[in-house]
Amino acid sequence: MIIFAPQEFITWVNMLVQFPWPIQVDDFVPYAERLGWTPTPRPTWFNVNANNDTRNVILGDDRSGNVRDLFLSMARNEAEDDEGAVELNDHFVSCVAAGRKAWGEPFLLEAGDGPSVTWRFPGDMFAQVISGRWSVLFDFFTPEGRRQFL
Repeated sequence: MIIFAPQEFITWVNMLVQFPWPIQVDDFVPYAERLGWTPTPRPTWFNVNANNDTRNVILGDDRSGNVRDLFLSMARNEAEDDEGAVELNDHFVSCVAAGRKAWGEPFLLEAGDGPSVTWRFPGDMFAQVISGRWSVLFDFFTPEGRRQFL
């Protein structure tokens, strides 16, 4: 099931790269709300609604409490079947095409099980789309999470 269209992650990344990083996890609520995400009782989880379906964006933080990365599932193969895997692959390809159109060629391409495509932005921020048999994930790494790639 496709949860978020490719344009959603493009819009989010374009906004995320404009935020004044570093941002403490406890101070992220107004930024999440600008993205259309709503707080939950867990300080590192935010609800994102799509087609009357609520999903969670989950924040990772560093030892200082700064947001290091965030991720969410953009599509899932809920039936865990071959047809769903093909649909996920198509969605992944659509996301990569949308990213290339928005930001140009990726910084990093990884093939094999769980292929991923990563774009690098000024200030050492990274947006990544990862495909697997069961889901397509969107990850965003803030400057505090750049060690993942540098």
